[in-house]
Amino acid sequence: MLNREEIEQIINEKLEPITEEIAALKAQLSKVDLLAIDNRNIRQSLGRIETAQGGFKTAQEGLKLDVERQEKRIIRFEKQTNDQFTDLKADNTIIKEQLSLVVTMLHRVLPLEEQR
Repeated sequence: MLNREEIEQIINEKLEPITEEIAALKAQLSKVDLLAIDNRNIRQSLGRIETAQGGFKTAQEGLKLDVERQEKRIIRFEKQTNDQFTDLKADNTIIKEQLSLVVTMLHRVLPLEEQR
């Protein structure tokens, strides 16, 4: 029969590897906890990035619409300017014709010495 010291020694011998395994498992568990925290932080970062990208896309689409509106305004302004220029050319032609007619009429009406 075993005495108390021998039983304690056997228990300690069997307990030591179990204690070491528990310590190793706790270390691994700590690593898993850290990885879980890192994973959560990465997911939160990705969420913020996706949100920022969504905001960027929205801003980009808004700018695209603004550019399209500006292009339409420029086209409309160019058309108005061209129309006004055409009207001015027509008015200029009419004024030249009227001035030429007035000069011709003055030549007919005024005596030769006053035409100079």
